[in-house]
Amino acid sequence: MRVGIDLDGVCYDFAASVREHIIRSAGRDPGRLGRHYPDPTRWEFYEDWDLTLPEFLDVCHEGVRAGVIFTHGAPFEGVPEAFDRIRAAGHTIHIVTDRRFGGPGLAEAATLRWLDAHALPFDTITFAADKTIARLDVMVDDKPANYHALNAAGVATYLLTRPWNAHVEDAHRVRDLLHYAEVIA
Repeated sequence: MRVGIDLDGVCYDFAASVREHIIRSAGRDPGRLGRHYPDPTRWEFYEDWDLTLPEFLDVCHEGVRAGVIFTHGAPFEGVPEAFDRIRAAGHTIHIVTDRRFGGPGLAEAATLRWLDAHALPFDTITFAADKTIARLDVMVDDKPANYHALNAAGVATYLLTRPWNAHVEDAHRVRDLLHYAEVIA
């Protein structure tokens, strides 16, 4: 089976890497993180950090160019085990992620370095906003729009439960990537 896996919000804490870049670049006091950079509860989490969309996009571009965003931080708990379990079940792993920050090729290179550094094996990787372009049998994502689009395209899709997708009713859900591996294996 061709098993699709999203990265940001599923395997990787994107918001934590953005937070880390802001702290490093601005010399902000990490002790104040709880008040100024709370964990995301919605898709537009940057607004809770008092950033406009253009400011957030600038931070993301700068963070990739600085080598922090898409490289800083370990995978979420259970991710390496999930990759191993999917492989052991005889499935192929196809990463499908939307990463377009930093300039041509920078996000892609950072992603490949991160995957290699954490020994996360995969068969293919697709960088695209439209995740339906990848040929998959099953997929896990945390973004409601991707969940619906993939299901409409005939891909058996699971929504990894996050605060920003709690409103989606009747979704096939998983708690984390290890749960996803258990469900599909």
